[in-house]
Amino acid sequence: MPLLLAPKLYHYGLGKRYSGAPRSASYTTSRDTANLLGFNKNTAQRIFRIKGWQVRKRPVGRRPKIDAVPSVAAGPDQRWATDLCRVWGGRDGWLPLALVIDCHTREQLGWHISRSGKASTADAALEQALIARNGSLGRVQSPFLLRSDNGLVLTSCDYTRLVKRYGLWHSGAAFWN
Repeated sequence: MPLLLAPKLYHYGLGKRYSGAPRSASYTTSRDTANLLGFNKNTAQRIFRIKGWQVRKRPVGRRPKIDAVPSVAAGPDQRWATDLCRVWGGRDGWLPLALVIDCHTREQLGWHISRSGKASTADAALEQALIARNGSLGRVQSPFLLRSDNGLVLTSCDYTRLVKRYGLWHSGAAFWN
């Protein structure tokens, strides 16, 4: 049966799209193809598997976690943490808030709230923290670790460039290898 249905896929131009296309090329799910051609979903799935057009799914289950080593800073200015969250701003709606804290003293060093969650929001919070701790902007005397998650803003080119310019070590949280 699949051999009889395969020419129908080529008639619609789908066979050419998958046969020589690299894995990174755009793809259509077997369910979409089944709806387009009026097939059963299982029939389209079988054709995809026979023709080698099926994209492998990620394995289901637990992924290896990083070592659960406690994050302890022995003194102030050895490790800072930064993150973005959203706070309710009344008429303005939800606003992004960037925070920087010292992991030893749990003191809030800098914050910035804005209407757009761009890298400039996180930049302003970090600069405010550096001014609060050092009195001015510029490279820090002794480099220390700035910890953040792997969010888009905190891993952007602008933000990581700023962190390096001030002489800090930037570390993102890794959840699996």
